[in-house]
Amino acid sequence: MNIVPVLPPSFTVVIAGIGGQGVMLASRVLAAAGSLCTEHVCRTESRGLSQRGGSVWSLVRFGSRALAPVSGVSSVDLVIGLDALEAARAVPSLKPTGAVVSDRQLSAPLHLSRGWSEDAAEAETAMLRERVERGIAQAHQALVLDAQEIVQRLGLSGCANTLVLGAASALLPLPLACLEAAVRHCVHAETLASNLQALNAGAREAETLALANATRPAV
Repeated sequence: MNIVPVLPPSFTVVIAGIGGQGVMLASRVLAAAGSLCTEHVCRTESRGLSQRGGSVWSLVRFGSRALAPVSGVSSVDLVIGLDALEAARAVPSLKPTGAVVSDRQLSAPLHLSRGWSEDAAEAETAMLRERVERGIAQAHQALVLDAQEIVQRLGLSGCANTLVLGAASALLPLPLACLEAAVRHCVHAETLASNLQALNAGAREAETLALANATRPAV
């Protein structure tokens, strides 16, 4: 494939989630997509607690000049959140013009399910969700979608990470075709069809949400 979009000197993405959500696969797909558009691509393997349930993130950078797999304070262009809490935690790394695309799902810390009554845990989780939503809203642009519900409805269980990545394509300086080709390269054959379907479903969902926001009357 020879798709060469006009790229900025650098574009930095943080993919944030928890162990077991597919952060590493999403970062591999994004890096592979970038390699189809420019020779300057780099990514971190993993930062954080990669075991299931632990906070984990990956950095992917691509652009028209040579790059290092590190970024400074307030230097990230886009946060892709596979978990809303982890997305909110990454917001301070964004540029003033940075954006967030995130699943609405939130994995509450374990202390909210241990040693608390059910009512108290629910109340604390509700307050946490409010703080998380306010944190994500601090980004210059934010797109939050119900990725888990969408993949369940479409029968694509296990593909929420690819669906969120598809939604993020609306804000990436990469053609969706590059992401599709990268999915074909990175995903095992037995799950390829479902991941491609999830990617395109995410792209359509982003278009729908953007249209709804654009046509919503001012309050």
